[in-house]
Amino acid sequence: ASTPARAQPAAEAPVLSSNATQGADRSAPAVATEAAPSPAAGAAAPKAVAAPAAAATPADEVETATELQRNARLAPEEWIKKIRELLRAQRRADALENLALLRRTHPDYVLPEDLRALR
Repeated sequence: ASTPARAQPAAEAPVLSSNATQGADRSAPAVATEAAPSPAAGAAAPKAVAAPAAAATPADEVETATELQRNARLAPEEWIKKIRELLRAQRRADALENLALLRRTHPDYVLPEDLRALR
């Protein structure tokens, strides 16, 4: 079933070429029709490239997990400093993850006022 599907586009391509060589009036629409998918494909390509850049790579995830483990060994006061650094660095998700683990690890620790409502 996949072989006939591939055969049809191949058969259509020569027809467009034949029409393009028959006259100047027909070649312009054929070129416009063929050129129209290219900008659309070009427009889709930057979006596809931009999406992976926003996503965390496995190396980033390992680094974040390592940082979280390292922070978990700190005294609560030092860990709070690290959480604030993460927030200043626009790494809110990492800061929230650290804060959640701090709360679980040290349930009796009284959080500073600025971090109590942070969720």
